[in-house]
Formats: sequence, structure tokens, C-alpha cells
Amino acid sequence: MEKLRQFVKKRPGLALVVAFYLLGILGLFVVQLGEFVVNRVLYVTGTLAPAELTLEDFDLLDLEADGDVLLVLSADPQMLLKDTSRRVENLVVDFAYRHQPRQSSVYWAALGQDYSRTKIAYSQNAQHQVYYLPVTGRQSLRFDPDSLNGNHITVGRIAINQPRPLWAFFVPGMARIVLVVVVPGLAASALSILFQALGPRRKGKAGTGL
Repeated sequence: MEKLRQFVKKRPGLALVVAFYLLGILGLFVVQLGEFVVNRVLYVTGTLAPAELTLEDFDLLDLEADGDVLLVLSADPQMLLKDTSRRVENLVVDFAYRHQPRQSSVYWAALGQDYSRTKIAYSQNAQHQVYYLPVTGRQSLRFDPDSLNGNHITVGRIAINQPRPLWAFFVPGMARIVLVVVVPGLAASALSILFQALGPRRKGKAGTGL
């Protein structure tokens, strides 16, 4: 403890940066833990119900279905989930593409609102696609399977609300990693500059007896 006090006294700026980064990491852990707890509660109460879906569960836009094969008819084909009464936490899709797909994504929106680029999720894998969505209540869901006009898609599995493994809740996304890396350093720097600016004023007041 004494060594820590000496370190803070000798290097207050560095100590402040370290403290802010520790707070950032702790805050991230608390947020991830909270998401895990809420997720498990929603599953236990049945609010998030796992389900297997078929093409019959979607309205198809610019997609032509022939059995389990979809023909892409434009650069913006869409699969609109018909049932908006369920809460959806994730979408799992296993599709096979004749040609490498250009882009696949999932949009979500509150009922009655339009889809926008601010509410979109992507998958890192073209064949086994997994999309995670925020659970904010009843919402409409749109899946864009590809943007390559003329592509053929063989439909495999489509599922929603598949339980996530424990480790997945504690692996932060890129956006949160960037926040933890950038924000604490900026906050510590701003606070350090503020202390340095106020330091001479405090000394001046002390010297004048004010």
C-alpha cells in the first residue's frame, strides 16, 4: 500500500490514467455480466423462446422460391419475419450460395418504425450466419440474405433465440473494445489538464491568504 501511495504521489498523471482504465475494464465487465443475467432470466421465463423457422415464416421481397432454393432478383432482396409477437435475441442461418455473397445483414425496428442503418447486425461467416440483436421488446425483423443479383441460395436451417454459450457474453464487440481503449485515456487526459490549470490558481490564492 505504501508503494502505491508513493507511485501516485510521484506519478499522479500516470496513476490517473491507470485508474481510469481499470474503471473502464470494470465497467465493461459489469455491463457484460448484466447482459448475461438478463438473458438468462428471459430464457427461464420463456420471454425468449427458441424456435426453428422455414421460408413460410417470411414474406419474400425480390426473392423467388423454388422449394428450398431462393433466386435473388435484385441487389436488395429481403426476408421479412411475419410474426412480430416474439422477441428475437439472435438469428441463426445456414445457407449455401452458388456464388460468394456480397453482403448479408439483419435489420430490426420497433413496431411501426422504418428500418435504418443504425439498427443493423452483420455476421462474420457466410455459411453459418449468427446475428445478435438487442432485446428491446416486440420488433419487426428483416433479413437481407445477399446483394448479388442472380445468385442462387440453398436454404438450410433458420432459427431464432438459440442459447449462447457462457463465454460469448464476456467477449466484447469491437465497438466496446474501442470505447474501453479510447475513452478512459481521453477522460484521464482531460482531467489531468484541468488539474494543471487549476493548480496555479490554488497556489495563488494560498499565497495571498484568500
